[in-house]
Amino acid sequence: MSASLPDNLFTHHRLVEDGEFIFRLSDQYRATLLAGNDAPLPAALPDEKLPPLQATLSLAHHLMGVFGHFVRLDDSDALLKTLIMRIAKLVKRSPDGCIASILLSPYEFYAPHHAINCAMLAALTANNLQLSADEHNILIGAALTMNLGSADIQNQMAHQDSPPSTLQRQILDIHPLLSSAMLREISIEDQEWHSAIMMHHERRDGKGYTFGVKGDEIPPFAQLLHLLDVVTAKLMPRSYRSRVPPKQALASLYSGENEEFNPDFVAQLVKILGIYPPGSCVALQNGERALVIKNGKTAATPLAVLIKNPDRSIDTSEAGYHIDHSVNLHVEARHLHLFHQYWS
Repeated sequence: MSASLPDNLFTHHRLVEDGEFIFRLSDQYRATLLAGNDAPLPAALPDEKLPPLQATLSLAHHLMGVFGHFVRLDDSDALLKTLIMRIAKLVKRSPDGCIASILLSPYEFYAPHHAINCAMLAALTANNLQLSADEHNILIGAALTMNLGSADIQNQMAHQDSPPSTLQRQILDIHPLLSSAMLREISIEDQEWHSAIMMHHERRDGKGYTFGVKGDEIPPFAQLLHLLDVVTAKLMPRSYRSRVPPKQALASLYSGENEEFNPDFVAQLVKILGIYPPGSCVALQNGERALVIKNGKTAATPLAVLIKNPDRSIDTSEAGYHIDHSVNLHVEARHLHLFHQYWS
């Protein structure tokens, strides 16, 4: 397997090749990034004791500032490492609450919120796979930064109904390499981290990008990152569609409906989320609606609370409370406090 820079003027204005699988920012593009923009500076990190739903919003707001000034900040490396540790702790403290946050928390800016959601799912997967501490940090860090080079474009596209413009498409085509090059600007040189980012849009059938590699040529972390990226995107709403219900999203991944994924990683994801993950809204066979708060005895029978009687918890394996189907629940930021008690 070999890597080479896409041969077009747009790419060469932004990137230079500095060795096998090593890409750096061109002087011209670095100067553009250093010139700055009107993005807000990183907000302070939230209190570590905040409930997961509230913490997710605050972490995404913080990351928005980091993304906006990544190359300009003197401490981007330290901010990133602190964020990795904070997410790992949050997931360890409240795994069900983090899953619920992915499904329930609304977003203001898509790119940083998607990154936080991916990173939480990465931490949950790393825990299940019993990865080493270093591998754990690399996977979370890669999830946070894989779309670093296209953050502005993704924020725009989340609110537009039209297809990507030519400029947006060009940036999307090389954003894995841009993200890697921006990390090298802050002296992050771990090759496993870079490989995961650069190949997180490769597909097992060889129809992905940027290099068009396939099958086992794609590093395991890149395959896993691609899966986490896809499922997180499905679970987040866009201007042109509602979020995909978790059961439907997982079924499409498991069946290989649109593309083939590593079956072992898909199985891990199904194990983590279950059929009705915490934060799901479901319709019961008795006609009532309920909010799932925790996985139950089986993947299809979680614990839940009734929407009309939120102080009453139920076991959906019991007669009269079986789940009939999933229901989309739209939650605004002002309503989040109503859910904090379930995952405090």
